[in-house]
This record gives sequence, C-alpha cells and structure tokens, in this order.
Amino acid sequence: MFQTVSFRRIYVPDNVRPIVCEVVKCCKPISFLGDLIPENGTLRCGSEYLTVRARALAYPKSVGSTVGPYVLYRARKLGTNPAVLMCVEPDILSVTACAICDIPLIQISPEVLGQLTTGSVVMVDFDKCLLHILELDACHDSRVVQRQVQE
Repeated sequence: MFQTVSFRRIYVPDNVRPIVCEVVKCCKPISFLGDLIPENGTLRCGSEYLTVRARALAYPKSVGSTVGPYVLYRARKLGTNPAVLMCVEPDILSVTACAICDIPLIQISPEVLGQLTTGSVVMVDFDKCLLHILELDACHDSRVVQRQVQE
C-alpha cells in the first residue's frame, strides 16, 4: 500500500511529531525570494502556481539571495508556510530559512524526488528518519493514512 524510504535530518525542531500531508513537487530549483508568495502560500514553479500551505514541499535545491529565508519567515507568520521541506541538495539558505521558521527540513535522494508527485501523500517520521510514500487513491483522509502507516 505504501513505500518507505529513509532520509537525512537536516533541521528538525524539538518535539516535532510525525507529519502526514500532501506533496507539492517542483522539479526546478526554487528561490524563496522570487518564487514564494507568502501572502497566500503559493509557489511559482516554472509556469505553474502551486499551493504549499501545510504541505510537504519537495524540490532539488534552492537558489537566490540571503533575503529568501525572510520570505519564508513571513509565510510562517501568516500561517501559509509548508509543513516540511524535502530537498535533494540542502544549502545554507534552506537551513537558515527552516531554523528561523521552525520548519522541518529533510534531505531526500534524487530517486525519491523522482518518485514523488504533486498530490501524493507522505508521512514523515522524524524520529526514525523514514518517509512513507502513500498511494493517493487510498489516502484522501489523513486518518486513513495514519491507520495504514501504523499497521
């Protein structure tokens, strides 16, 4: 019913619990300053605009200026931030952004990024460093997802 892969913890706030949420995937490097619209929690990915609020944002790496982390901080203050960032190549900008915002940041492999799709559902277990990738059809309700992961 689901696939489990490991990840590397880069920044995880104290006492964070496992997160179950939908994935938003951007295959291009993102710039928090140029691509994230904190007022509504939207991320520009190429020509698309994707809602990242309370979702797992999966992307290869970030680019841009040192002002970028403060854009994510604004999203956090407005309640429009992603629930977790999943990055192939974490850099100082992503780490800084997550540290000042208390948003978990995990490192995933390029293969895992390739398996993820926008709209799929994941459970991120920070204590065990496990990412459960769940089938979308079976998990529109997070209670169903949690039950499946516990079995």
